Amino acid sequence: MSNNKKISELNALATADSADLLPIVDASTGETKKITKENFLEDIVTDLQNHLDDHDDPHQTLSKFRENVEPVEEVGEGRTSFTIPEAVAPGSLKAFVDTARMREGAGKDYTVVYGESTTTVTFSVEPMQWVIFDYRVA
Repeated sequence: MSNNKKISELNALATADSADLLPIVDASTGETKKITKENFLEDIVTDLQNHLDDHDDPHQTLSKFRENVEPVEEVGEGRTSFTIPEAVAPGSLKAFVDTARMREGAGKDYTVVYGESTTTVTFSVEPMQWVIFDYRVA
């Protein structure tokens, strides 16, 4: 009896631990392989950091990168609001939760209040994973 299933037929997993496995297709060989969630996310963070390091002009790329919204408090415990400890250029902020880009605006994923020395981001629903903000300093 075969145990093969389509990915769409598998049981859903609400949250993944760092050691959980994800299927991935190696583009160089076409072979389906596995990768841990931790290694997958580390690779994404490294790629983003390398991209930002390659561009010194803040008008050419986003000048700030914060993983886990450091030094702001961590995600969890009903938290929906985060303060970035500097002024962000209006319209430049992009928010990502667990690698998914969120949508800014009333009735969407988050709203932003741009201040003279801080910027406050409020999500409509509590983020359950890490948060990354990309932005230009005002």
